[in-house]
Amino acid sequence: VSLGLLLTGAAATAMQIVALGLLQKSIPEGRARVSAFTSYGMMFPAVYLAVPVLTGCLVGVAPWRIVPALWAIIGLALPVVTLRLIDRPGEASRVGELWTPILAGVALAGAVQAINSGNDNSWTSPQTLAWTLVALISIGACALLVKSSRRTSLSLTPLRSPMMLLLLAGVALVAMANTLTYVMIGLEYLYGMSVLGAALYLVPAQAAAVVGSKVVASWLMRRSGTARAGQVMLAGFTLSLLTLVVMSESAPVALLVVSSSLFSLFGFGSITIVNAAVMAGSQTGQSGMVSAYRGAASSLGTSLGVVILGAAISTVVLDFSTAADGQTPDPAALADGLQTNGVVGAIIAAIAWIAFTLAARRRASGRTPTGTNA
Repeated sequence: VSLGLLLTGAAATAMQIVALGLLQKSIPEGRARVSAFTSYGMMFPAVYLAVPVLTGCLVGVAPWRIVPALWAIIGLALPVVTLRLIDRPGEASRVGELWTPILAGVALAGAVQAINSGNDNSWTSPQTLAWTLVALISIGACALLVKSSRRTSLSLTPLRSPMMLLLLAGVALVAMANTLTYVMIGLEYLYGMSVLGAALYLVPAQAAAVVGSKVVASWLMRRSGTARAGQVMLAGFTLSLLTLVVMSESAPVALLVVSSSLFSLFGFGSITIVNAAVMAGSQTGQSGMVSAYRGAASSLGTSLGVVILGAAISTVVLDFSTAADGQTPDPAALADGLQTNGVVGAIIAAIAWIAFTLAARRRASGRTPTGTNA
C-alpha cells in the first residue's frame, strides 16, 4: 500500500510539474496568462466537489476496493486524452542525462515518506530511519553528480535567487497551513457524520475554493497585479483560519462549514497567485526546473503540515480507534484540536505573507534573477 501511494503521489506531482511548465512556456504574459493560471488553480477543488461525494456513495453500496479500481481506470484514460488535447512540438527536444533528476526525485520521495512515517509510527522506527537513509544517500549522490565537470539536467540556478527561495517558501507554507482535511475529521467525529455526510457538508468549502482560485484571484491579479493580489489573499487566509478559534464542542455545524469555506476561498486563491508568481520568476528555458522545485516545496509543505497541524486532531482520533467498543472521542478535545489548528495555521499563513511580501519587494526593486524582467 505504501509503495502504491508513493508511486501515485510521484505521478501526481510529475503531472503538476509538466502542467505548470507548459502554461509558463505557452502563455508567458498578458491577460490570458492570468486566466490560464487561475483555471489551473481551480481544478483541484473543482474535482473535489464531486470526488468525496462519489467516494462516499460507492463505499456505502459497494466494496471499498471499487474506489481505487475506478481511479485506476480514469488514470489509464489520462494519457489518451492528453495525447489528443496537447499539440506535439514540431521538433522533439534533446533528452539530457537522467540520473540527477531521478536521484532528486528519490530524495524528495524519501524525505516525504520519512516525515509521514515518523508521524504515523515513530521518528526512530526502522521504516522512518530507512526512508531517511534513502533520502540522504540520494541527496549525496545527486550533489556529487552536480559538482562533477559533466553537464547535468538538474540546475541549481533557480535556487540561487533569494526572491525565488522566498516564493518557494511561500508555496510550502501555504500547503502546510491547509487544514481542510481536519475539518473533515471534525465533521465525522465531532458531529457523528458518515463519510458521505461529511463530504456533502464540505461541498460549500470546495465551491468556495473554486471561486477563490478562479474568480477572486483572477479579479485581483488583473486589477491590482500579482504582488498586491497575493498579499490580500494571504492576509485573508491568515484571518480566516482564526475563525476556528471560536469552535467548541457545542458549536453548530454551520460554524465549521462557514469557517472552512472562508479559509478554502482565501487559501486556494493564495496558492494560485503564489504559483503564478513562482513561474513568472523563472529564467528563459528554466520553467520546467522551476516547476519541479515548486512541486517539491508543495510536497514537503503538505507532509510537514500533517505533522504540525495533524498532531492536535490525530491524537484524539488515534485514542478513539484503540478504545473499547462503544466509546466516542472526547468532543472537547476535538474542538480544542480544531482551535489549535486555526491558531497554528494562521501563524504559518502569516509567515507565508511575509515571505511573499519580501519577494514582491525584491522584484519591484529590480533585484530579479538574470534573464527575467521585474
